[in-house]
Amino acid sequence: MKKIFNIIIICGFVACQTNGTHEELTVKTNPMLDINLDTVAKTTVIVLDSIYNFGTIKEGDTVMREYRFVNSGNKPLIIKIARASCGCTVVDRPDKPLIPGDTGSIKATFNSKGRGGEDVFKQVFVTSNADPEFLPFKLTGKVEKLKK
Repeated sequence: MKKIFNIIIICGFVACQTNGTHEELTVKTNPMLDINLDTVAKTTVIVLDSIYNFGTIKEGDTVMREYRFVNSGNKPLIIKIARASCGCTVVDRPDKPLIPGDTGSIKATFNSKGRGGEDVFKQVFVTSNADPEFLPFKLTGKVEKLKK
């Protein structure tokens, strides 16, 4: 019993010693990143949502959009990487291959903090085994500056 308790304590200390952010930890532990897309069979996709104009928001607001697509091919769709054109936009992608016929999505969350008075044009770039490749998803709008 004492050995088990000591192991739990040691694991707790090791877990607390990590210096990486959540995003860095996700990237380091994601097995999809180890896949060489040059050796994977290609598939096709039908993009259902590619552009979103959120209109005008107030500085400090966040906007989340899901860009949907369907694996229209006959091989699994692997989304290896999805990244935004700017650090103010966080992207979340499927962590497992999508089988033929499945609908998937990539979520983009834009944080307008410090962006008051800007016209927004953000893009999300996708690396996958789709042929043709995904065109960048677009997020546009305007951020209203806070009045002081």
